[in-house]
Amino acid sequence: ISRRKSSDQEKQAAAQASAYLNQAYTTLKSPLARAQYLLTLRGVAADKDATISHDADFLLQQWQLRERLAEIAEQDNSRAALVTLAEDVRQLIDNAYCALQEAFKAENDQAAADAVIKLQFFCKLEEQCQ
Repeated sequence: ISRRKSSDQEKQAAAQASAYLNQAYTTLKSPLARAQYLLTLRGVAADKDATISHDADFLLQQWQLRERLAEIAEQDNSRAALVTLAEDVRQLIDNAYCALQEAFKAENDQAAADAVIKLQFFCKLEEQCQ
């Protein structure tokens, strides 16, 4: 009986270790998740629920991009416009990653958190363009 109990505990520990490794792999695989994790290690909340941008220009940009997406959805032949929007969003993502890199190099956690906020929005918008 004690051998079986030990075996069950070992299986549970192995399952927990496997889940932890899978989560770590997922985090490392995604540049956005990796940046969020690095910021949490520095004590900065950077997940989608904990961050709100107060940058008026970015808020306006969000509104304009969402409006573009809504207008494209209403068009009959919208594929070309959707591809163009996706390309524009990809450029914004690339720019935000550059800003994130610079912020980490400068050890500027607030700038890194701001870049992560932008990346969260742009990555979600890019998915919606697919």
